[in-house]
Amino acid sequence: MSNSTELLKGKKVIIIGGSSGLGRSLAAATLAHGASVVIASSSQAKVNIALDRLKQGVPPTSNFTLTGQAVDLKDFTALKDFLTKEGPFDHFVITAGDMPGNFNFPEQEIDPEKDIKSYFDVRYWATIIAAQHIYKNKLINPGGSIIQTIGTSHYRPPPHWGVISGLVGAVESSTRGLAIDLKPIR
Repeated sequence: MSNSTELLKGKKVIIIGGSSGLGRSLAAATLAHGASVVIASSSQAKVNIALDRLKQGVPPTSNFTLTGQAVDLKDFTALKDFLTKEGPFDHFVITAGDMPGNFNFPEQEIDPEKDIKSYFDVRYWATIIAAQHIYKNKLINPGGSIIQTIGTSHYRPPPHWGVISGLVGAVESSTRGLAIDLKPIR
């Protein structure tokens, strides 16, 4: 059986949402286990800050590459171009997510284009578009994976999050379907 600390050694991991929070923590852990990492975020300034912080945490003798760039997940052509440029890779992780605006459902009138579309594009469509592009263009090496994170608001929505919890539930449901449709990628 393999030593679990060696499983990522020499692998290439793409982390969208890798400039902060869970994504940056995942990037740090992945680097510590010997993988090369590419982080992407909505802002090049955020990417640059994250790259500097990540480089500080890696021993100078480590054999890795660490790069990053801004990618607008609402621009599906730019997302596909980024994936094509970075491919092939071993693992694709998406932790990115626009926080929904400050709306007060059901009291506040919803304008789907203004209030929800951006969130839906980032959390739902970007993952679907990326997964399909990765699959069709064979951008993941054998044994690789596509990993997506979501919150728990669809199980226990806070007040005024009825619409958002439905979206998160759709993301979870589509992820289960993608696991079947994209096999053997998991």
